[in-house]
Amino acid sequence: MIRYDPLEGDALGLGRDVLELEDRELLSRSRETDVPDAPRQLLQLFQSPRAGDLVLAAGPGADFRGPWEIPEHTAGHGSLIAEHMEVPIAASRPMPPGPIRTVDLMPAMLEHLGMALPQGTALDGVSFLHLTPASEPQLS
Repeated sequence: MIRYDPLEGDALGLGRDVLELEDRELLSRSRETDVPDAPRQLLQLFQSPRAGDLVLAAGPGADFRGPWEIPEHTAGHGSLIAEHMEVPIAASRPMPPGPIRTVDLMPAMLEHLGMALPQGTALDGVSFLHLTPASEPQLS
């Protein structure tokens, strides 16, 4: 369960009420916001031993670096905005009706190929093969 309890405003676009939802439900709920999957991404960020106590996230077109810094800053990595989070996926099998994460692809591929993870290896994702699939297309 992930709890979203905005103290002031609504930075993640999920409303001002307290939410306590399962991970996949929160992923679906946040899908249409400006920062999809931000609650999970922020939790993972703060769980890192190298994380500080504050996260700054620039909006589209904003840059925290100055124009005098070399090399010129024309791209970023690790943004929370939708344009940086969404990745198209083409598949030859029915996909779940809701969004999936890119980290869900590797476990699904391994499972589909009948391969196990090497001993002592962990993945963050969940095979989307176990999520409720979208309906099969009807051939006419």
